Amino acid sequence: MKKNYVFSFALLVILSASQFVYANDVWVAPTSVRDFYGTWECSMPMSADEFTQGMLQNSYIDIRVVIEYIERGSVVNIIFIIDLNELLDDMANMPELRALGITKDAIWEMMSQGTDPVEEVVDGFLMTADRYFIRFAATETFSEATLVANSQGSIFFNTAKNKMRFILDSIPAFEIFNEITDEIILTKR
Repeated sequence: MKKNYVFSFALLVILSASQFVYANDVWVAPTSVRDFYGTWECSMPMSADEFTQGMLQNSYIDIRVVIEYIERGSVVNIIFIIDLNELLDDMANMPELRALGITKDAIWEMMSQGTDPVEEVVDGFLMTADRYFIRFAATETFSEATLVANSQGSIFFNTAKNKMRFILDSIPAFEIFNEITDEIILTKR
């Protein structure tokens, strides 16, 4: 059950920021574990408006997601990277902070509490914070039958098998995210 929790947690965070729609694709349920093989990824800019309490309405945080299913081992690597470069640049260019001589590096140091790089386990993910990026990574092992069975109704592939679509029934409220969706599309690399 914990393994499904980690996988679901990663997808939940990813889905909270995505707004992709692929109306022309026909989506089908996975028919075998081979449908999952490979590396899947997407990149999503998320508005930083809510995070900055309206001070930076045009700024964004970029979230990159990589899910890799390794054949012959039933191992799933889940990685998502939060890129704070744009947000920190915009914060450092705020007139109030610029007047005080506060730089992008100083803001990052305040956010990371001066301990660069940081590495700790958060909800089953290894979290690493290093120079404007926060990276979450987890590795899980699933039996092939479990992966296919548990994906029914929530994971679909386009007919070309080069896009994977995750659908969630409900999303808990995360105040940091101001763009909520019920799906995410990853492209096979």
